[in-house]
Amino acid sequence: MQKEVRPDLEQGFRAAYPQVVAVAARVLGARDHAADVAQEVFLGFSRSSVPAGEALGWLSVAAAHTALNHLRAGRRRASRERAHAGDGVAPDVADAVVARDERRRVRAALARLPRRQAIAPVHHREGRLRPVSGLALLARRDL
Repeated sequence: MQKEVRPDLEQGFRAAYPQVVAVAARVLGARDHAADVAQEVFLGFSRSSVPAGEALGWLSVAAAHTALNHLRAGRRRASRERAHAGDGVAPDVADAVVARDERRRVRAALARLPRRQAIAPVHHREGRLRPVSGLALLARRDL
């Protein structure tokens, strides 16, 4: 069973739409999504039993509240996206195997060097190991 549409909906829409969009735009800080908010507000109004004489006030308050809900939802969505950034991308197993093998070979080479040379800091660039001057000594476990 479908609820009957308010008989004053079209008249209220034509009269109050600019104000509802303006209220939503002020709350949102831009007009980009104000029309979407206005549509939600009028959808709610169509289902309400607000007296015609109180419609403009009800629509304005509903526009402010709906716009605030949109802002909150956007913040929550952005927060969830930041929290889960990169979760959908699994690291490549082959990259992990290659990196582990490279670390094993570096450690084996360092183990063959005298201790003072083995703990000297090194810089990895373009597949070559080079000593870096002016840096503090690193422990072997850091390599």
